[in-house]
Amino acid sequence: MKKLLVLFLLCSQWAFADSKLTGVIQKVEVGDYYHLIIKDAKGKEHNLFVGDHKSFDPLVAKPTAYKGKKVRVQWHSVEKDIPEAGGKMKIDEATSIEFLAK
Repeated sequence: MKKLLVLFLLCSQWAFADSKLTGVIQKVEVGDYYHLIIKDAKGKEHNLFVGDHKSFDPLVAKPTAYKGKKVRVQWHSVEKDIPEAGGKMKIDEATSIEFLAK
């Protein structure tokens, strides 16, 4: 039983770990929430809700200044209450950002 509990804890930690995405900011949409649109190296666009981590402060202060900048973003899928969308929904949320040199 103890081995099963340890295995469960290890798997649950892995399941809730953040994913990493490296790419170029295409745009930052500003509305009820900030959305970060990033294009990865394969050309796929990712739309992420911007979280409240302090690393986003420069982006929120001047959203248009970061278009075309290379970034590494940590993100996860999470269920959040979005009243404007009518309640709970699953979203992809950026949890932190690092600005990279090209």
